[in-house]
Amino acid sequence: MKEKFVNALELPRELVLNVPKITVTGKDKILIESYKSLVSYETECVKLSTSVGTLSLFGKDLTIKEITSEDIIVQGKVGKLEFNA
Repeated sequence: MKEKFVNALELPRELVLNVPKITVTGKDKILIESYKSLVSYETECVKLSTSVGTLSLFGKDLTIKEITSEDIIVQGKVGKLEFNA
């Protein structure tokens, strides 16, 4: 029902449905909006809880550049993104 509402009114999906929005800039910067919590942080893996499951970012030299209650920016040599429900 919500999905049809969002599509009909052309509203941003991530805002109405509370799903994460992921913006990848090149291979070294990722912005994740609307995440729930930071599950774990290591230089080769960052795990975040989201409304659609756990998001894992894999790479090398990963650092958290910026973090707020709603957004997080991860920088480093990103190799792979993975969702687990």
